[in-house]
Amino acid sequence: MLNVEEFVCPELHVATCHVKEAMRTVLHTLVVCRSIGGHRPLEPRPVSSEVLDLTYMKTDEPEFEQEVETRAREFSELFEGNLANTGRAQLVLSFYTTKSRKQSIWNILVGSDEKIVFEQWRFPVVIQPMRRWPNPADNLREEANSQVLASQQTQQALQFIIGKANTKVDHLP
Repeated sequence: MLNVEEFVCPELHVATCHVKEAMRTVLHTLVVCRSIGGHRPLEPRPVSSEVLDLTYMKTDEPEFEQEVETRAREFSELFEGNLANTGRAQLVLSFYTTKSRKQSIWNILVGSDEKIVFEQWRFPVVIQPMRRWPNPADNLREEANSQVLASQQTQQALQFIIGKANTKVDHLP
């Protein structure tokens, strides 16, 4: 992985219930930023988040949408299972080009195309535990505060992505 441009987003501190939506918005935004100028015209569309108080852009390609949804769901499920105790993980998204390998008998094992990564994005997430109160009104207030903080942190991540994606383009194929 020589000449890989790496971007590390500031840590997102969110409650478990906000991980999926935060990752969904982050991944869709990054895919839109890196899809502009691709092989076919792109029609990004604004989408209001179902959970967070923000709007982000999505592509018009169903296969991208399905892949982003799957990855966001799988990442959020990590925190419900194995990582519930540690409370931290990072999602890594790599962009690559393919290059045909020289013909060889080994291509049967490794494949005929080589993936050359040119850009990698890291999104560290730390789970912010939610306190539970005996009073239901206090619990609702805690959940509302958690949602506001998740919205703010995700918005900062989106600004980071847009800023970096628009300024660092020298390495793109």
